Amino acid sequence: LAKTVSPNDTFILLQDCVKWPVGGRLVVTTTELKDHREHDFNEVAEVASMACVDMEASGQTHQLGNVTLVSPLKYHHYAGLREYQAEVGLLTRSIRIQGDEHSEPTDVPPAGHRCSHVGREG
Repeated sequence: LAKTVSPNDTFILLQDCVKWPVGGRLVVTTTELKDHREHDFNEVAEVASMACVDMEASGQTHQLGNVTLVSPLKYHHYAGLREYQAEVGLLTRSIRIQGDEHSEPTDVPPAGHRCSHVGREG
């Protein structure tokens, strides 16, 4: 988290530009001293939109992530300069691993089944 957020804020500013999907779910961790079941200030939120923004600091330009949320946050989440800050993480992920057209299939047919490849030699 790059900037402290307050209850009812509908956007968060991240320390890095990220490419999170609209509709993705994220978690914002608590920065409260007391963190247990009766005092749970961690939050799950949904991404409405994402943008990368340039921020200048100490003569250098950094790209930050500006995340707009579908619903406002309920709790205060602190973002200190050096001491500590809330962590933000993407909960929704979609990973696809795919070879090219020359890749050999890596799936193994179940025992007792025969697999044939149309148009392949060998």
